[in-house]
Amino acid sequence: MRKYLTLAEVKEYLDAEANTRELGKFSSAAREHAGNFARLSAKETKKLIEELLNAKFSEEVAVKIADILPATPEEARAVLQKEVDVDENKVSTALEIVKKYIPKK
Repeated sequence: MRKYLTLAEVKEYLDAEANTRELGKFSSAAREHAGNFARLSAKETKKLIEELLNAKFSEEVAVKIADILPATPEEARAVLQKEVDVDENKVSTALEIVKKYIPKK
């Protein structure tokens, strides 16, 4: 069974690993990348994904939405391309859910 990981989960895992051992070159690069691009904590990301799954998004798409946090309909449509039936209702549902989690500047 395939488990999709968000950038926040990768960051959390690699941070924990870095506390127990020295990371290799690729793990260090992955940790840095995840740290640079994860905009939510792992806990917030899990709540967001749970809400997206309850709204009938696939796990793969929910994880992508949680990583990208689309802010516009165009961004949401780009992420939702893998969904079989993408309509404006799904786009607006994704944006409404994400809006609750976008960090305030």
